[in-house]
Amino acid sequence: MLPAVKYYTLYFIVLFIAVLLFNISLPAQSKHKTKNWPEPVFEPLTVADGLPENSVRCILQDHLGYMWFGTQNGLVKYDGYSMKVYQPDPDNSLSISYRQIHTIYEDNSGNLWIGTQHGLNRFDRVTETFKSYLHNPHNTTSISSNFVLTINEDKEGKLIIGTDKSLDLFNRQTGSFKRIYAEDSIYVRALLEDTLTGNLYVGIKNKIMIFDPEKVILKKNDDFKMNSELGYINSFVQSDDGSIWIRHTKGLSKFNPVQNSIQLHHFDFSDSDNIEYNFPQLIEDSNGFIWSGLGNNCLISFDPKNEQFKKFKLTPNEELTLSTVSSIYQDHSEIIWVGTFWRGLYKWDRKKQKFNRLSFDPIKPADGKFNRVNSIIEDSEGIIWFGTDNGLSSYHREAGIFRNYQYNIRGKSNTVTDIYKDELGILWLGTLTKGLVKMDPASNTYSFYTNDQNDSTSISDDYVRFILPDKNEVLWIGTWAGGLNKFDKKTGIFTRYIPDKNNPRSLSNQKVSSIFRDRNGTLWIGTDGPKGLNRYDKAKDSFTAFGYLDRINSVNVNTIYEDNNGNFWVGSYANGIYLFDRNSEEFVYNINQRDGLTHNTVRSIIEDDSGNLWISTNNGLSRFNSQIRTIKNYFTSKIFEENYYLKNSACKTSTGAMLFGTYDGFIMFHPDSIKDDPVPPQVVISNVSLLNRPDEKLEYDGFISELKELNLSYNENDLRFDFVGLHFGEPEKNQYKYMLENFDNEWIDAGTQRNATYTNLDAGEYVFRITACNRDGVWNEEGASLNIIIPPPFWATWWAYSFYVLFVLGVLYNIRKYELSRTHLKNQHKLDEVKLKESEETDRMKSRFFANISHEFRTPLTLILGPVEKILARSDDEIQKQANFVKRNATRLLVLINQLLDLSKLEAGKLELKASKNNIVSFIKGITMSFESVAERKDITLKVIAAREQIELYFDKDKMTKVMMNLLMNAFKFTKDGGQITVIINENDDNSVRINVSDTGQGIAKEELPKLFDRFYQVDSSQTREHEGTGIGLALTKELVELHKGSISVDSKFGEWTEFTIELPTGRRHLKDEEIVEAEEPIKEEILLEKEEIVTSTVEEVEENRISDEDKNILLVVEDNTEVREYIKESLKDDFQIEEASNGEQGVRKAERIIPDLIVSDVMMPKMDGNELTRNLKNDEKTSHIPIILLTAKSEQT
Repeated sequence: MLPAVKYYTLYFIVLFIAVLLFNISLPAQSKHKTKNWPEPVFEPLTVADGLPENSVRCILQDHLGYMWFGTQNGLVKYDGYSMKVYQPDPDNSLSISYRQIHTIYEDNSGNLWIGTQHGLNRFDRVTETFKSYLHNPHNTTSISSNFVLTINEDKEGKLIIGTDKSLDLFNRQTGSFKRIYAEDSIYVRALLEDTLTGNLYVGIKNKIMIFDPEKVILKKNDDFKMNSELGYINSFVQSDDGSIWIRHTKGLSKFNPVQNSIQLHHFDFSDSDNIEYNFPQLIEDSNGFIWSGLGNNCLISFDPKNEQFKKFKLTPNEELTLSTVSSIYQDHSEIIWVGTFWRGLYKWDRKKQKFNRLSFDPIKPADGKFNRVNSIIEDSEGIIWFGTDNGLSSYHREAGIFRNYQYNIRGKSNTVTDIYKDELGILWLGTLTKGLVKMDPASNTYSFYTNDQNDSTSISDDYVRFILPDKNEVLWIGTWAGGLNKFDKKTGIFTRYIPDKNNPRSLSNQKVSSIFRDRNGTLWIGTDGPKGLNRYDKAKDSFTAFGYLDRINSVNVNTIYEDNNGNFWVGSYANGIYLFDRNSEEFVYNINQRDGLTHNTVRSIIEDDSGNLWISTNNGLSRFNSQIRTIKNYFTSKIFEENYYLKNSACKTSTGAMLFGTYDGFIMFHPDSIKDDPVPPQVVISNVSLLNRPDEKLEYDGFISELKELNLSYNENDLRFDFVGLHFGEPEKNQYKYMLENFDNEWIDAGTQRNATYTNLDAGEYVFRITACNRDGVWNEEGASLNIIIPPPFWATWWAYSFYVLFVLGVLYNIRKYELSRTHLKNQHKLDEVKLKESEETDRMKSRFFANISHEFRTPLTLILGPVEKILARSDDEIQKQANFVKRNATRLLVLINQLLDLSKLEAGKLELKASKNNIVSFIKGITMSFESVAERKDITLKVIAAREQIELYFDKDKMTKVMMNLLMNAFKFTKDGGQITVIINENDDNSVRINVSDTGQGIAKEELPKLFDRFYQVDSSQTREHEGTGIGLALTKELVELHKGSISVDSKFGEWTEFTIELPTGRRHLKDEEIVEAEEPIKEEILLEKEEIVTSTVEEVEENRISDEDKNILLVVEDNTEVREYIKESLKDDFQIEEASNGEQGVRKAERIIPDLIVSDVMMPKMDGNELTRNLKNDEKTSHIPIILLTAKSEQT
């Protein structure tokens, strides 16, 4: 017997879905190409929410953002969280004059005016009291009537008051009223100032009049003809184009103030109530629609572009109600508020309607439980199919009809768990108890494939959870407890794949939750259990399971999805969502609640047209941008069941709309409509109070929310700040951040908490700042702030501290005076001793300097004079050789003299910097190249390392050449053969360049480093110093680096290495204009020649290779200067057989070995000086007979 097909033409479902699908770009049914009206969803606010009465006659939002409601039983202030009610108090003359509120108005100064049935009231925000203005029949300057209906303001700031009997002008300066127009029962409800013409229009009965502020009279507008049959004029509103819309008891009219033309628009008033209670207001919303109220709890909306009306019911489930819409208002965030008689207040938050929900209430299962939507698909014809707990449902969009199909009409269960429609139009259904069901919609026939325990080719389990088609008419079927089945539609045979403990290549678990085929055609099966991801190898007919992350965590798979970028996502049961790398076969990335996901149990994943992943969970929806890895959460309902989504119940339609199944229906939306609300909350500091002192109230001048500065006393330093973000679209989701400047170092995230406390604040000035964001995380960047000033107590004031300081200073002065007189002589004596030592040290340093410089000068001079004498007597070749001696040594003298001159200029401030822009890397490399031959001869490794080949810098090439030459010559002097010298050039983060010159020489003792750059200072000042020098080079180097606004430093480890570091600023801002030249200065070539003198003077000992001339005596020359040795050798080679040694130690060893006839030795040499050499040789019996001649530049005698 065929199951029956139930047809449900459900009015509210059809209406809802029709509008819904229209909004998401499905085919429209309307003949009119007009802007589509939104379908309002109104949230009620009643006495249960804090209203004093359910009749709301007027609504206003003030400049701070608070909502004000006028009811039949008092005035209400609303901040989105609570309502404060102001009612008349007979014992308080400063309370509001009457409970029935007709109108609320805020003037240009921010004052609130309230019109009641018994008088006009002005609200004082600071004291929260009222000033009442009542009619006095004996006073002609009082208000004409207590029945105040409307309030407005003219250009001069005077209030226009409309009552039941008159129109009055109120002068706030004098507090007097002037009657403009009076007539019984005129009920002036409509006042409007025209923004184009400046006219103030007044609606009196069925006439519109213009107020003349100069004559203080009303005059008729002859160009404006209103039919007397239209009835009372109730309200005006001016649209953005300047048109004035008029609401009257017979319809809606449009008045053009420029053309003085009027157009009447009729609509059905069959729902209207008695005029006594029907005071419909007009508003124009942000979309240009005109809204007004009707009876029977209805709203009317008018589209001016297409001149069409549409009526909406606040309570669509009620056919008839006596309630009437009495007021309507749109706030700053475009929320529309509707006040009614007897039914309270309604709020329509249009920006909240991002997700549309449909419940299958009329077709719930027989047991009355939730009708879950377990599966959703869209077929090729655009029909949407729903698998529910009460069978299969379809929605035919063109017909606008739902159909329900029940395959198990006599049974208790009609649950459809999954749906697949093949290319022949056959539907394949997964069911809870009936296995796999084949349905032919054309013939309404069903075939059932159930488990037969005696047939191994039948389906393994009757609870089917997932269906996936494959090639060759094969369906893959995932079951609850029977593993995976491969179904051959041709033969009707099921092939079972179930777990096998003895086969590691079998399916990992019998509970199959999802089946997915990726873009490569590979089949993936998600199961329960620890290794929940299975890959099917078709060739081997086997499985590989993945899922163990570590010993504790594993992946229990709920759903599988591959996005358009080829990313492979796995939704888990309790660990969020994973990104699986199919190449490395690893889970490489995880997103869970800690990262912002709504819940760790993921139900389904689908991708929208923009590449965002929509992830449904046990508690809402998450939108995940996989490119920048951001999450946005959406909780579509306050009811848990409506946020609980079902596994793999998701669909993206051909139009891009998204559908997700829930426990009681489904959610439908288009991702393009999910946009953040751009309007942030208005932030207000609502109160400042003292902690733990509730009875004490802070005194301040002005309204706290508008106060800029709060002055407190010294003991008012335990404070509580209350604040609120005034945005009424789900205000419970507004978030807050605050900080107290001069106390907090950063913003404090308060979440939804609306207060902050501070205790034991020190005296000083603070600024309390607060900001808030709306439900979509849009922050008010400006926020609100309040300056807080806490003065110190009198004993902690500046004059008190001044007294304390003076007193203590007086005591200390007398003590100090005594101590000074006692220690003066002692200190003076110590000072004299220090001065004496400094003087002696200076004298010694000068003596050393002049001795050294004398030595340095005398040696080249000697070498100059000697060759000059030889030039006169020798041949041309000899002249050439001797002339080279002259040139080199003259150059050395020139360099030494130039160094002295440079120091002199620096000291006098006359050495000028001439910097030009050059590549420092190529510059330094050029200098180091001139040392390559020296490095080769000494077997020294010379390296230049730069971060980049091009580093631009402003520097004086001449002076920087001297700097680098000095540093490199030092390095070569102190680096032994086989060592290494390295120059490193790097850019620093602080806009500077760092140059490091390091060597592997003998190093410098730690105690010598601080004095290294002192003028005339030498590390080795003894006669055995290893290298020549004056102590000028490094001092000059430091001065030249500092001339470039740079710095130089040194670090060393004695006996191992030394490193000099130069820091030079980049750019040109550190240089004066006169210090910068465009043309490059030439480098003085003579300073490059000095590199010749750093060639090692060590003379390797040689074996017996002397000239075998028995007639010549042996002369041993011991001298550390290579050129001096060469000169002596050249001078005496005709008379002596010459042997050489480069220091005292080498000289002693050689003398003991060759026993020379004569020794000529320098006094100042490395390792051992001439005096020590003489003592050693004279004390040795073998060498004591050898005559020794000592050469020195320190005296005239040898």
